[in-house]
Amino acid sequence: MRYDFEYFLFKSDFRYMFAGLILAFLLFAFGTQFNSITGMMISGERMGVVMRIDYYGITEVHELSLAPGTTVFDALKEAAYVEYEIYEEGEKITGIDEIFNEDGHAWTCMINGESVTDFEKIKLRDGDEIRMTYV
Repeated sequence: MRYDFEYFLFKSDFRYMFAGLILAFLLFAFGTQFNSITGMMISGERMGVVMRIDYYGITEVHELSLAPGTTVFDALKEAAYVEYEIYEEGEKITGIDEIFNEDGHAWTCMINGESVTDFEKIKLRDGDEIRMTYV
């Protein structure tokens, strides 16, 4: 059996230990940045919001745990499948969960009982209640 460097590095069980050490280092070194990119904060700082989606007499209630700074639009995308169009003024919802704006019907948004139109810019706070209604 050979015990030179090449054997040790490439043909022994050391390669598994070496790969594990590299993986552990990468997770430690870049874990904080990765978590901040995905919005999952290591500190566990989260906020709770409630989103109600009303259509055809049905109300879906979603209790969401979100990162601070999340917009209403981002929260809606967490709770439901959203189709939208992008304009210079911002995004316009064209459908939520396969219920589309058609025949004079459209989606409206209320936050804590107040009607809003620029929901893609409004940042949520802990305890906010959002209601998306198909009218």
